[in-house]
Amino acid sequence: NVVGALAPRIDEAILAGVRRKPLADLSVYDCWLRALEGLRRGTLEAHAEARIYLERALEADPDFARAYSGMSLTYFNEWSCHAWDRWEDTATEAQRWAEEAVRRDETDHVTHAILGRILMYRRNFARAEHHADRAEALNPNDADMLAQGAVMHSALGDAARGIGESRVALSLNLLHDDWYFLYAAYPQLMARQYQPALDYASRAPDAGTDVRAFLAVALARLGRRDESARMRERFLLTFQRNITHGRTPEPDEPVR
Repeated sequence: NVVGALAPRIDEAILAGVRRKPLADLSVYDCWLRALEGLRRGTLEAHAEARIYLERALEADPDFARAYSGMSLTYFNEWSCHAWDRWEDTATEAQRWAEEAVRRDETDHVTHAILGRILMYRRNFARAEHHADRAEALNPNDADMLAQGAVMHSALGDAARGIGESRVALSLNLLHDDWYFLYAAYPQLMARQYQPALDYASRAPDAGTDVRAFLAVALARLGRRDESARMRERFLLTFQRNITHGRTPEPDEPVR
């Protein structure tokens, strides 16, 4: 528990010093942290910046597996959030880089977690579950990975396991970002535990585009129809802002 809580703080301390260094002076791990910082911002501009750091890491160490994982995430984020007109291209690149990361280092839990999530969204469920399980076996105390695993295992049909993983993640990282609440709400929703899902999601309504959709579902299932309808409209406005960039979405587009 101590190590799990300490690890994110150590990375943050390293990153505070790294930000002042020129690119040429960064170690491969420094480059990983700078890239991860950009990936968490989630914009196309931040992805482009992250690739600069990742390419620098690979120049210094072509076998640094997390640099391949980071490159995979830049394409994954574009595939899932931005570049829907290049859906297959970005999906293929995300998987290609993630496969290479695992090939370079099969002992790094981060590489398995990233590949597993990509495979899940590409509907290769058996391989996705294998890599999700491998990630957790290699490091059962990485709070970020457990929060991600909670969604993966819930989507793969084991919501009870997802609920357990999200609880451990929340207890390991007490200074977690708001997206942890979204990832804790999802397994509760999949388990049809609507009040806990509502409680978690309500704590971070802006953590992701889908949060208000989850809230609308939970409210409807709890019989709070008027509140659900209002939340649905707020979700559609968020979807229009974040996904269709001002264009009114077609009636079935959010579901698709």
